[in-house]
Amino acid sequence: MKINKKLIVFMILLFAVVLISGCGSSNDSDSSGNVEKDDSKEKIVIKWGHFAPPDQPLELALQKMVKRISDRTDGRVQIDTFPASQLGSIPEQLEQVMGGSLQMMYSTPSPFAAFQPEWSVVDAPFVFDDIDHAREFARSDMVQEMAKEFLDEKGVRILDPSPIFGPRHLSTKNTPVKTPADLKGLKIRVHEAQTRVDMIEAWGASPVVTPTAEMYLSMQTGLADGQESPLSWQMDNKYWEVQKYVMLTNHFIQNEMVIINEEFYQSLPEDIKEILLEEVSILADDVTNMYIEANEAAKAVLEANGMVIIEDVDLDAFREATESMWSKWESQWGEGAHQRVIDRDYNVLTPEEWRNY
Repeated sequence: MKINKKLIVFMILLFAVVLISGCGSSNDSDSSGNVEKDDSKEKIVIKWGHFAPPDQPLELALQKMVKRISDRTDGRVQIDTFPASQLGSIPEQLEQVMGGSLQMMYSTPSPFAAFQPEWSVVDAPFVFDDIDHAREFARSDMVQEMAKEFLDEKGVRILDPSPIFGPRHLSTKNTPVKTPADLKGLKIRVHEAQTRVDMIEAWGASPVVTPTAEMYLSMQTGLADGQESPLSWQMDNKYWEVQKYVMLTNHFIQNEMVIINEEFYQSLPEDIKEILLEEVSILADDVTNMYIEANEAAKAVLEANGMVIIEDVDLDAFREATESMWSKWESQWGEGAHQRVIDRDYNVLTPEEWRNY
């Protein structure tokens, strides 16, 4: 039988193509012949939750960062934000970050204290002189040590502890307040932090604990006679509709820590980690500066809408009233910790030094 020469040539060429293709793909296969996937270029989706409404600095600054990160990573990283407590209260969102269903969030120190009591020293009244004091303490070695312990125990990493929400001030519906004695018989809304509850009780009022999303409603319905929050928050939420008097107590300066699930963080490619750390540091400055501007503008807006600003508050009387708290909390904060914060007896770290733990 004669064999068709053209068929033989065709079969030889076909064998050669198959052989070359097999060799060419060998670098992408493991020893079992399975193709190894290059995950470094896969799209990374991050869910980021927080409590603030979408028109406030926490979300506005975050949206700017979302765009910068998308641009810097050519769209590899997509951050989906969930403002206005869409994913639950701050403690509920922290639980989600610990469990891994939520990758990132802004968190106050308050819910950390439920697991690690020494965090409540960051959440105590009259420990900071001003915003600079609050920011430098947030980036101190004291806070870094607490962050290390929380990371080891709960698997949550703090990327930046220093965005500042602003000084908090007292407001009431019907009662002008100049001393703690003026608060007797009033119900004041506070969030889920035992130090805040103790503070209101030390001032002689009755604390009403509600989630952030229910603050306005608690005053509208009469559940609470007043509350305490930054001026910008009172402005953005139109508290003039449910409150009349604002007392410039400046009793607390609140930071909003940027946190991330540790397992998720360690799964990120190194170049993405670097970009995220750089951008979060910029975010912290943006949030702080935007809130400084908003709080400065808020006073005039509140007054224009009928609220009465009371500046001649007896701050010494309010400070002295809270001194009864210290003996209770000292054992949880650690001996001398509260005074160290007040005296600035700690080492301030650069953002790069602080996050290197």
